[in-house]
Amino acid sequence: MRSDINKHLLFLYWSGLATPMQRQLIGDWLDQPDHQELFYIWLVEWEEQHPQSKPDSDQAWAELSVKMSLPSLAPAPPTEAAKSTIWHSDSLGRVWWLVASLLLTSGLGWLFRNQFVYTTYQTGYAQVIPVTLPDGSTATLNANSRLRLLRPWLGRFMDRERFVWLQGEANFKITHQPNNQPFVVRTDNPLDVVVLGTEFAVTARPMRFRVALHTGKVMLRANNDRAQNPLALHPGDVFTQTRLQRGRLQHRQPTQRLVTWQDHEFVFDHTSLPDVLTMVDEQFGVSVQLAHDSLAKAQITGRFRAREADELLLAITTLTGYRLVEQNGIKTITP
Repeated sequence: MRSDINKHLLFLYWSGLATPMQRQLIGDWLDQPDHQELFYIWLVEWEEQHPQSKPDSDQAWAELSVKMSLPSLAPAPPTEAAKSTIWHSDSLGRVWWLVASLLLTSGLGWLFRNQFVYTTYQTGYAQVIPVTLPDGSTATLNANSRLRLLRPWLGRFMDRERFVWLQGEANFKITHQPNNQPFVVRTDNPLDVVVLGTEFAVTARPMRFRVALHTGKVMLRANNDRAQNPLALHPGDVFTQTRLQRGRLQHRQPTQRLVTWQDHEFVFDHTSLPDVLTMVDEQFGVSVQLAHDSLAKAQITGRFRAREADELLLAITTLTGYRLVEQNGIKTITP
């Protein structure tokens, strides 16, 4: 029966549709080392076809490790720079088959798939951190952002493309590989950012998706329709898409202004006050409302340095002449 295990059956399992008997058969099939590598190669393929965000459960993972009497695989304590859910790949390599078998028979595979397959870097509000990727590329994560990538022991099986998954904002410097392996940034947006070696920034916030190219060349490719012609970006190009606006491509833009957040600086060029306040919320987790709709006509221009929301809000109110009042924990800008 073990020879009957195929990609289709594993896809059913990862979709939560496998029966208890099928899960048991998959567990038996995983006894063979060759099957173990194939298991995770197909898992990555399934992830590419089913982009989704499943809830993480660090506490549940830690409890499971205790029950199995395994070495501690819980994520390291968060530093001041970032909260990072990272486990040592060498320890996982020794015990992965035991974990996989237990998860298959218990039906909890979907819950722990992310922790087991991916390394995740995450920043809190007002935090900015640099990340060095296994291939030598670098990414600087803006505040309130998350970057996910395959663990090195699994990534070596992926010869076609190097994948990372981004929520939030990051500035990338990608190293070119001798085998011309593309680097792909995937977000909740249906467009993938595909590069070989270049410097660019990606914003994947709930309100907007933006790709700004500093140097080199990138392609925007539909992740659900490979037959569709990709859109090529050249240095100075900025592609922006919002919930209210279809994709717009601008040329010869000062793209470095869009990543001054790396130095805790914020540059505005006739930016509407509501857009500035949206950025404050995304960057610092501080929500500010306007007392009157007429205040939304105000525009902000200038370069400001701020490590806290109050510093930036003080600059905004000083520039506009408006007042910031707080009542019952609600911040409001008034005339």
